[in-house]
Amino acid sequence: MPGFVITFANTTRCSHLAPAAPIPPVGKVLINGAGAVLLNVHHYVIAGCISPVACATALPVTASTRVQSMGNPLAVLMPLPLTPCLPSGNPLVILPGQTRVFVT
Repeated sequence: MPGFVITFANTTRCSHLAPAAPIPPVGKVLINGAGAVLLNVHHYVIAGCISPVACATALPVTASTRVQSMGNPLAVLMPLPLTPCLPSGNPLVILPGQTRVFVT
């Protein structure tokens, strides 16, 4: 799907405003000095969710179809489909970040 590549610099939170961070915290492709998030390599860990069914992790769901790093597609920022947090199923909110690298 076409869109801007998600990097470690994107502000990411669960829908309950708890911060989320991609792990492992490394990437081979850098965009504006921040590593690109890969679909099959990185997942998000959510810390401090206050929901009764606390958000714990999330996996990126949209990715580039033509651009890859280390054989894995790059995660792409898209309005839909929303990335669900597990186990709650609430959406992970990834705010727009870099606007230089647009992939398909």
